[in-house]
Amino acid sequence: MNLGHVIALDPTRKQRHTLACAAGVSRFTYNWALVEWNRQHEAGEKPTAFKLKKQFNAIKREQFPWIMESPRDANSQSFADLGQAFKNFFASCRGEREGKPLEHPTFHHKGKHDAFYVANDKFSLRLRTRGKRGVVRLPVIGDVRTMEPLRWQGKILSGRVYRKAGRWFLSVAVDVPGADRRQTNAPERWPVIGVDLGLKTAVVPSHGDPIDAPKPLRDNLKRLCRANRRLHRRKKGGRNRHKASLIVARLHLAIAFARKDFWQKLTTGLVRENQTIVVEDLGMGFMLKNRRLARAASDVALGMFRPMLAYKAQLHGCDIVVADRNYPSTQRCSRCGEIKRDEQRLGLADRVYVCGNGKCGAVIDRDENAAKNLEQYPGLQGNWRRLPQTSTDDQTSIRAAVARTSMVAEVETNPCEHSRVHTI
Repeated sequence: MNLGHVIALDPTRKQRHTLACAAGVSRFTYNWALVEWNRQHEAGEKPTAFKLKKQFNAIKREQFPWIMESPRDANSQSFADLGQAFKNFFASCRGEREGKPLEHPTFHHKGKHDAFYVANDKFSLRLRTRGKRGVVRLPVIGDVRTMEPLRWQGKILSGRVYRKAGRWFLSVAVDVPGADRRQTNAPERWPVIGVDLGLKTAVVPSHGDPIDAPKPLRDNLKRLCRANRRLHRRKKGGRNRHKASLIVARLHLAIAFARKDFWQKLTTGLVRENQTIVVEDLGMGFMLKNRRLARAASDVALGMFRPMLAYKAQLHGCDIVVADRNYPSTQRCSRCGEIKRDEQRLGLADRVYVCGNGKCGAVIDRDENAAKNLEQYPGLQGNWRRLPQTSTDDQTSIRAAVARTSMVAEVETNPCEHSRVHTI
């Protein structure tokens, strides 16, 4: 499986200038190719990324000699990026691509697309002679210090250096072999666990203590508002406005890192300590449409849970089961199996589940009850799309989880033994 590791760089002032020049070369080449593509298309020709690259290589030494001061991949990969952008655009126009319709490729602007590509045979990573940090050797630029070494062991496929909030990062794609489920020395793990997600309590496992997610946006909202007011008081185009924009960007970056760090460590602990994890198949988009829940839902970032869990499960030999969307995990009693229907159904304000069965009479927290129902889900086969629910022997309601987002490791975060979630 292909994984990505984002590593923070620690360049010197001279190296930062060289990295910015390489990103500028990549941006200039992309914009030149886009202008030429549009010109040839209007002339009735059929431009391709390969033809534009060949045309550019024939004139770059005479017309743009300053390009040779940056790595070669900085100007060569831009044509492949443009070709992929047009490929995605045409697929979206034909209806062959999922998601929102894509617009026609536009020009890259300074400060928004500061990045350049590096081929796998053009750079190398190693540990420093002292300390636990690393060094990456980039063409033309030389050795650049990194904040941590490469975590994944495997074949390096490619790399891309980019700038975000004034900081430089290296994104490395690595081909990592999956975990062997037949390992005899695997540690003892819990057989099945159900995990219920929510806004009040982020993660409620079926066994163990509930886990609250950090609220970095809520904690830094005053600082962020103050920084934004200071930014909009600065004159456009001035150096002070650029400094103020960096402060805002770094605040947003710190908030994103805190959010990602929590979910990375939590999901790592879950896949290490459990053999099978059952989660709900719930869409988080409806929360963002509610003006009363949008900020809280964005701050918790529940949508990061399943993609991280899916790719880490392959690394640690863990099974992921996604419960049917119509499975009544909240309305079902985890002790007797009684399901609340019609006017008896629990609302969002009801935080305690009281079983209506006279023989049971269970009183349990709403989220804990849902987590225990998810733990029982693999043994409750049936078609949950029909009511009333009947017990059957088919396995149609169980399906494996699929990670649909990029698999990117955490930045400057080491989910080692000491960072495992011991409460589960």
